[in-house]
Amino acid sequence: DSLPVALYDGEFLAFSVCVAFSLGVILECARLHGIRGTASLTSFMLKHIDSRDKKAIAAGGTTGGGGTAIRTHLYLVLGFALSIIIYMRQQMVVGLPLAPPLLMSVFVLPGIIGLGVMDAVAAVTGTLWKTRTTTAVLSTLGGGGSGGKKAAASAAILKAVDVEVEKGTLGYYLCKEGSALSTLFPAVLNPSLKHKTVAGTVWAIVVGLVLWVGVFQVGLLGVRDYRVAIPSVVAVVVGGFAEATMDGIDNLELPIILSGILQTTIALVSLYISGR
Repeated sequence: DSLPVALYDGEFLAFSVCVAFSLGVILECARLHGIRGTASLTSFMLKHIDSRDKKAIAAGGTTGGGGTAIRTHLYLVLGFALSIIIYMRQQMVVGLPLAPPLLMSVFVLPGIIGLGVMDAVAAVTGTLWKTRTTTAVLSTLGGGGSGGKKAAASAAILKAVDVEVEKGTLGYYLCKEGSALSTLFPAVLNPSLKHKTVAGTVWAIVVGLVLWVGVFQVGLLGVRDYRVAIPSVVAVVVGGFAEATMDGIDNLELPIILSGILQTTIALVSLYISGR
């Protein structure tokens, strides 16, 4: 009873998410245009938005004709079930169902595992690593003096903190000039790698794989054709690294990327299996 409904009734889940998303859009339009009664909704939303929406609102206002829509919560709702909605729409036209393990991968992996677990683990782990590194450097170097000496010491400490934090980012290994991978990951095209940590990315992939293997074992219900598990494993690993390269709206972009990776690998594995 505690397992995700996506394992058992994806069609109803897709319908429910579409209804919730539609209601959310209607409410956001009402809030955006300042319809009577939406002031309390605006006050609530402003307390629970991320930095991207805050920057957009600071530039364009909150309500009225020049207002700015708050979209990340809508992207989150849609992102959790986007792959299911696309699959159900495809079935209305094509009508070629996937094997149960592959179907479960499409239903659970992009939204629940990718967005709900891996993205959160990467954010929490990366933040904790940066905090611990900063604390360790500050406790080691300390500070002292007065006037100009104190200011110089503070600047040196901050620089040391930045250096140590940078050493733990993906950009330090992938984008650094002179490295073997710098031509594949130029810093100017990958700004997110400068603040995405190695620890966050690795832990996101590890936790995603462990959780996915557990869900896969429960959802298979006796099926043991592990060849069909290859697409999902590839999607978890590649999706974890793809999350680190994103500098946009993860709530919407990550499920789309994971779904695309999954569909592509499913097609390749299907060709391989049918050719044997």
